[in-house]
Amino acid sequence: MRQNSDFEQTPAGRYRFTAVMNAEFPADDPKAEATRLAWLNEAAIMGERCAYNANTNLGSREVVPEGRDPATGAPVGKIVYEGHCR
Repeated sequence: MRQNSDFEQTPAGRYRFTAVMNAEFPADDPKAEATRLAWLNEAAIMGERCAYNANTNLGSREVVPEGRDPATGAPVGKIVYEGHCR
């Protein structure tokens, strides 16, 4: 599991994955999003906790701003993904 993310299985075969949003990993940057989804996949398959496929079981994505980086002015916070395990 990545230090800047958290995977949690929730009731009824669902999951919640939280990942960092900052200057290095902006919310709407395709490369940063691909990295976060790779972390999600890695976290889901660790210990066979959840079979994950971005095309079939990613239900929602919410950007949760928590402020701005004082050095860069970039928004910081987290992105929360929710979906179901297969």
